[in-house]
Amino acid sequence: MSIMHDLLRSKRKDKRKDKFKKQPYKDKDSVRADEFIKHCTSCKRCWEYDRRNKQGSLHLYDNFPTYGKQKETCPICLSK
Repeated sequence: MSIMHDLLRSKRKDKRKDKFKKQPYKDKDSVRADEFIKHCTSCKRCWEYDRRNKQGSLHLYDNFPTYGKQKETCPICLSK
């Protein structure tokens, strides 16, 4: 009977552990950054349009990692 008792206790412990497992990271800010931020091939800076307002203001980032970013010429370099 002690073996059966041990098995039942172990199953209860597993259910408790499942309740406190880490949930997957939902925001995935890095994935969203790869989607919206682009790397300029001529001035070597990263840039993105402001997504909060519809005026199309541009944000430039001088010291920003370029790994995984789309390579595209920024509007400032296109206008030169």
